[in-house]
Amino acid sequence: MKTFLGIAILAVVLPAMAASDAAPALVLTSEEQSFLKGCGILQKDIDVFPALALKGQQALKAGILKKNCGDLAIVRFKNARHLVAKYFTDPPPEVRPKWDAKKDPWGPEYVTKAENQYIRDMEEEFISRALAPK
Repeated sequence: MKTFLGIAILAVVLPAMAASDAAPALVLTSEEQSFLKGCGILQKDIDVFPALALKGQQALKAGILKKNCGDLAIVRFKNARHLVAKYFTDPPPEVRPKWDAKKDPWGPEYVTKAENQYIRDMEEEFISRALAPK
């Protein structure tokens, strides 16, 4: 039941992400990037910033202004990037990656449009496998 609920949440949240417009060209200053690195955020995740939707860019910028690695925007960004990394493995995951959203809250605004589409495709495959006759 818990797995089904998680899949249902992704099925509702992620399609809404796909409908958002391309992000405008906001940039992170070198100081902001250094702050995020100090919070334990990887450079590859910082590099995703320009591809995020405006809502995600604005939320992360607001979190950075607070200069607190424990700020919810920073935590949700970091967790979202960890969740995305669980899907982008080589080889791709055979089963749906486990994630406790209560323990590790994340925000769909920190997932790019392309990542969102890939995760949706993977989720559909996981559901198909689960429902396939055995």
